[in-house]
Amino acid sequence: DDAARGVERVAKIVQDLREFSHVDKPNEQIFNLNSCLKTTLTIVWHELKYKASVKTDYGPIPDITGHPMQLNQVFVNLLVNAAQAIGDKGRITIKTEWAKSQRRIGGKKVKITISDDGSGIPKDKLNRIFDPFYTTKSVKTGTGLGLSISYDIIKAHGGRISVKSESEEGTHFTIILPLE
Repeated sequence: DDAARGVERVAKIVQDLREFSHVDKPNEQIFNLNSCLKTTLTIVWHELKYKASVKTDYGPIPDITGHPMQLNQVFVNLLVNAAQAIGDKGRITIKTEWAKSQRRIGGKKVKITISDDGSGIPKDKLNRIFDPFYTTKSVKTGTGLGLSISYDIIKAHGGRISVKSESEEGTHFTIILPLE
């Protein structure tokens, strides 16, 4: 039974790695954002499982057009950062939904929020977190490129990313992406 479960788990990881990498699909495509997030969670689970419980709330959102492999990289960066910000044990929340105020922000868009209850980011550092090579982590832990790359990927998709954070209160990232 253990061996069978192990084989099933390996098969699931391999399938999710194939889906995550989209090896055969280098161009822009229509894809399901919720599936992207689920696959990314499988890939980074080893970073999260001992540090955080993960709560997901995948809303009924439509497929979007873009580069899923690039967006997977954004989600990896945000989830690993969240795990690193959590002390002994914490919580990460992932939510997808339609973006509110459609007329105000120009068309149909979806919203992804990734939140944690970790150490947070000091207010005086918030305005620099998307700068290349800027990091609040130690030299051994971070390069300062993850959030910069994430920002560029979201912008290239016609979207935007924002952050709210308080020291010792956690961090809340919001991504808004157009359907096309």
